[in-house]
Amino acid sequence: MDNFAIAGLGNPGKEYERTRHNIGFLAVEHLSNVLGFGNFSLWKKEIEFSCGIFAGKKIWLLKPLSYMNNSGAPLKKFLDFYKIDYPNLLIIFDDISIDLGNIRIRKCGSAGGHNGVKSIIEHFSTDCIKRIKIGVGPVPAKFDLKNFVLGNFDRQQCEYINGVLEKSSMACKKILEEDIEKAMNLFN
Repeated sequence: MDNFAIAGLGNPGKEYERTRHNIGFLAVEHLSNVLGFGNFSLWKKEIEFSCGIFAGKKIWLLKPLSYMNNSGAPLKKFLDFYKIDYPNLLIIFDDISIDLGNIRIRKCGSAGGHNGVKSIIEHFSTDCIKRIKIGVGPVPAKFDLKNFVLGNFDRQQCEYINGVLEKSSMACKKILEEDIEKAMNLFN
């Protein structure tokens, strides 16, 4: 049975829980509920994980606890430990250049200024990491980028969150059941 890892990117800690930068964590938590995998457990104080079987594969849902800018280090350790090759890794993260409520799926690409993705590309020595980018933009004019991504969604924006998390989960399921090309055609 193939192993497949889906990692949501974010920052650990209560103060970051509902921030824009933590939409990746929220996405894998939502997916775990959709797939019925249950609660997350701790692996070597570096990753929270939930796992189960879906589409004939063992699926590992991961939340690296190293803070966003060093996401690659614990992911590389985890995948090496469980002998999961990077083609069987999908990452989910926030993207300020995509409007809130939308997602974009890619097979490869640059970090696009996202430090968590940059860390993953560096640790895996490839930019061919499958990804789902969840829109949290646009950044309001004259707004500090760091304060924006580390800020919470406002009440109106929260209405979009459940919908985009559901869309992300449906895209993950399509990738696992069929392939990333089908998911890209359907969701991009």
